[in-house]
Amino acid sequence: GEVDVTARLINPADGREERVFTARAAVVAAEAQTITVGWPWANARLWDLGRPELYELRLQVEGAGLSDEFP
Repeated sequence: GEVDVTARLINPADGREERVFTARAAVVAAEAQTITVGWPWANARLWDLGRPELYELRLQVEGAGLSDEFP
């Protein structure tokens, strides 16, 4: 079947949701598997020694009989 993947990028400085990305991925019924998703993000604040920018990622995966979230 397929699962919907939602990635929420949170700014830890103020807790604001900065970006939301979504994708759909094909999966098989198995105890464990790896899927790969990716999104373009042209204006991300990049980490640098002088500006250690960090985001918090909240990843949600939902499909038939599956609903899980990983902080």
